[in-house]
Amino acid sequence: MIRQSAPIPLSAYDQSFGLAPSVIRVLSYRYVPDIERFNFALSRAFERFPQFATALARSQRGSSELLSLQSPQRLIVRPPVIWDPDSDTANHLPLFVTGLDLAPGDPVFTATLTPVNGGAVIGLSMSHAVGDGYSFYLFMSYLLEQFAAAPPSRLSPEQQLDQIIQSNTPDSQVASKQEFRVKRAFSVIAFGREFLESLRAELATDQFMPTLNEALTAFLFHRYGPTLLGGATALRLRVPVNVRNVHPNITSTFIGNAFLESIVPVADVIDSPSAARDTAKRIHVAVNSVRNPNYLSSALNIRDGRIELSAPDTYIFNNRTDVVSTNYARMPVHTIDLGNGPPVRIFCALTAPTGFVLVPTFDGIEAHMCHLA
Repeated sequence: MIRQSAPIPLSAYDQSFGLAPSVIRVLSYRYVPDIERFNFALSRAFERFPQFATALARSQRGSSELLSLQSPQRLIVRPPVIWDPDSDTANHLPLFVTGLDLAPGDPVFTATLTPVNGGAVIGLSMSHAVGDGYSFYLFMSYLLEQFAAAPPSRLSPEQQLDQIIQSNTPDSQVASKQEFRVKRAFSVIAFGREFLESLRAELATDQFMPTLNEALTAFLFHRYGPTLLGGATALRLRVPVNVRNVHPNITSTFIGNAFLESIVPVADVIDSPSAARDTAKRIHVAVNSVRNPNYLSSALNIRDGRIELSAPDTYIFNNRTDVVSTNYARMPVHTIDLGNGPPVRIFCALTAPTGFVLVPTFDGIEAHMCHLA
């Protein structure tokens, strides 16, 4: 490729994750975590990952950039609410999460604590401008290390909570249920470890052993795709790609994610092990293909002083008949123990188009099947 004299930003489209809906996790605990210890751990995590202590802005060139905050974020504490987790829907997200609709100048990472009957809910929100979901998991893993190393606070968590609530006015940024637009409905099905192990074995061949992600995505597609979507014809894989240093002017300090989407055509969407076995192999090949450095280099085009990722053949997609897989199985958020045990429930904001969101739980995987509302 031709070396340029100045850094070239990716196009707005390829940086769209920076302004897209945030990575969101909502964790329900049967206790109130130690707020002072959490803030201590949060400050240490910001020191280790300074890009999380920033706000999102637009540069004069039109690309995304991160500006350091004058004062790093602390845990946001909201007034108590009465909540029934069994009736939880996406309508409840504004009760627990700050930063659902990230605007320029807003912090790229927020952590919100909401006391509920029988415990507390922690809402975590991270802009895609910082990184992908795995970056979020690395940040939280370090935060947990620092939390465990910090000595217990002088006051109990409940006493800290009372002091904060008495001194704070209600959060004026809490959105009402009516203001938050729910785009998709979803249902949830859980898979235990024994089932998952047997599924991998069932979809394996003499030459190929699918990963858990590949096996489960293929199973969901063939078992539920036709029922949910009335005859799916393809599986669309959204694959985050690392473009840093692929081109001489995209350096290791580049801010913003890029992604490619790979379409896995499926001729016969039937509920059978042989069909799922073939799809699992196709998924494996597709993901490795788009992450290949040679493929990335060939997909980069320089236009008007910007670099664009161009792979037009992968974007032919019908969002009413085809299925999207966004897989979170590499990010074990169920291990986020804040002093007295891990969360008892995990909730995700289902911002992906029609398809499946896979989330690990204590004894296996939760598959959130979302569809057009």
